[in-house]
Amino acid sequence: MFRKDWLHNNDFKNWLIPIEGHKTSKENLAGCRFCNSQYKSELTVIKNHLKSRKHLTNEQLIINEPEPNHVDVSVDETDNSKIKRCETILAGFLAENNLSFTLSDKLIRTIKNAVPDSQIVSKISLDRTKSTAIVTNVIGKYEKENLTERVKNTYFCVQLT
Repeated sequence: MFRKDWLHNNDFKNWLIPIEGHKTSKENLAGCRFCNSQYKSELTVIKNHLKSRKHLTNEQLIINEPEPNHVDVSVDETDNSKIKRCETILAGFLAENNLSFTLSDKLIRTIKNAVPDSQIVSKISLDRTKSTAIVTNVIGKYEKENLTERVKNTYFCVQLT
């Protein structure tokens, strides 16, 4: 049976999750966020999974993955590049949260009303077509290249069921 106190264990707390109401068993199962896998809720099974090659590899990939919308800010950044960076982050926010690009106009107006004294915010222009173009042509291309490199350098197995 899955024990809730395992979720507070430093070795397990970042990845272990309970799987409740499994179809084939009356017991609850344990799961791994990193590996997207399920197994028996027994301490030895959980400890063995923690040491498995699959788990260690997935853990390193997730730990080394950059934070979403993280953009390095240089000290001598021009106003124009700050505006572009801000527009890219906002378009990425809309896409990442599955929000409609038609919200771009209202979002920019709201931000401009909330921060009226910012010179950068006052120069931002982001409508639905520009948001779509940024996500497709800038963020999309970067993420596709990033994913391609990660897949090239990662061993994986495809399981057909």
